Amino acid sequence: METDPDGVVRVAKTRATLDTVVTAFLKGCMPEEIGEQYPSLQLPDIHLVIGQYVSDKKTKSQQHQPNKYSCSQ
Repeated sequence: METDPDGVVRVAKTRATLDTVVTAFLKGCMPEEIGEQYPSLQLPDIHLVIGQYVSDKKTKSQQHQPNKYSCSQ
């Protein structure tokens, strides 16, 4: 993960943001589904982002609240 000049955290030198992956995860998407939605992401990178989010859930959950939408939306 890298932080761009605007302070946005991007995954594995792609345009996909940390927030994008975490939001998809919170909507119920499996890592494979996230990879299908964002083909520039590699599955190990998706797992890394989710793993870091889960391990730091207390801090991150204050910023990302689950919503009622399904993964496909």
